[in-house]
Amino acid sequence: MMIKGNYVQSDKWERFPDMGYSFCNCKHIFYTKWENLIERNVTWNNCKYPLERLKEAYDEGPGEFTISMLDPYFINWNAPHEMWHWQCRKIYILWDMDSFANECRKVGFEVLSAVRDMDVNSKTPQHFHITVKR
Repeated sequence: MMIKGNYVQSDKWERFPDMGYSFCNCKHIFYTKWENLIERNVTWNNCKYPLERLKEAYDEGPGEFTISMLDPYFINWNAPHEMWHWQCRKIYILWDMDSFANECRKVGFEVLSAVRDMDVNSKTPQHFHITVKR
């Protein structure tokens, strides 16, 4: 375990003593144990096999769509637990934007754009958005 997970109790952030995130160098991802999640397959970040989900979209036919995910680029390594990304009951996986874009290409998508949401006032701060086309 590299980073302990966070949770909110009585409006106060706490850290799980025994749940957290590991890091995979081969894919540049952070992930927790699947058993930790209470919300599953709702977003790309809490989908167990996001690349399988992407392949299913590929099989459905031509089209263009945007994938939005929380972005580990925004982690402040001087105070990593201040990031709300580390919610191991809700967030299963955190992909690096460039790595996920490469995976999209591997399953047959053209990556039209890959951008980070730097606007703290947006609806999706600290996310990346990858637009792909089959």
